[in-house]
Amino acid sequence: EEMDIIAVTDLSTADGYKQVANGQVDAALTYQSTFNTVNAELGLDLKLTDVVMVEDTYQMFASDEQEFCDAVSQALKEMLDDGTLSKFSDEYFGEDIFSLYADQITIVPES
Repeated sequence: EEMDIIAVTDLSTADGYKQVANGQVDAALTYQSTFNTVNAELGLDLKLTDVVMVEDTYQMFASDEQEFCDAVSQALKEMLDDGTLSKFSDEYFGEDIFSLYADQITIVPES
């Protein structure tokens, strides 16, 4: 069955969830942490599906800042290895996204 997908850029997350709740739209793409917070604040009875998409995130540094880039990469690797990033994730997102998506995490090695 054909599906119409419409990108909306001028709608708040809360308003988007309300549109799903009242049947104006069928679904909305969102982050789990955002969904949990806004759904609870609005008192909606929406459900979250399994993950359908994972976005890559890249940190970019000036090309003349290789030493800084290497230091950040090393710090991130250490924090990933010692569980610090998982602790932060649990605290701020309510789940450990670093374990959940461990097979998709790449920290660029030092040059």
